[in-house]
Amino acid sequence: MRRGVLFSLGSLALAFEVAAQSAVDVTRPEERQKERRAVVKEQEKRARRTSIIEFRISD
Repeated sequence: MRRGVLFSLGSLALAFEVAAQSAVDVTRPEERQKERRAVVKEQEKRARRTSIIEFRISD
């Protein structure tokens, strides 16, 4: 019984260790810069659209 519990706990600890050692996906600086440019471009488009609005007051 004890051996089974110890084996199970050891297997569980090993599984956590393997999961912790897995590689992390890191984006390249070029990709991050490209994404930032796309976001900035979209924000500029929105800013241009909102600045085009004209307010007219009719009497």
